[in-house]
Amino acid sequence: MKLKESVKISGIKPEMVFVMIIIDSVYHEIVNQECTITSVSDGKHLNALHSVGYAIDLRSRDTDSNEQWSNRLKKRLAAKIRSRLTDEFDVVIESDHIHVEFDPRTRIHY
Repeated sequence: MKLKESVKISGIKPEMVFVMIIIDSVYHEIVNQECTITSVSDGKHLNALHSVGYAIDLRSRDTDSNEQWSNRLKKRLAAKIRSRLTDEFDVVIESDHIHVEFDPRTRIHY
């Protein structure tokens, strides 16, 4: 696993560290590359979960050619990541990255 040079990981929650390990194994399995985390608590995000350490963004392009992966490949990666996590996590394909967040509030069952 790699971190983009500008990534700030201060405040990241333990749940997300666990997820990062799983995601890296999925990247190795499917694209034969290390996962690159492109954002944690840095930058400006519409999603407030980044600012409290419950969201990460993942690079979705080839590290050699720098070309964005196809939507089909992104969907395959996202599906495999989802399959290894609980329903407390959301995996969202964005135009230029994959977003993963821990948001158990949306999954409360009584």
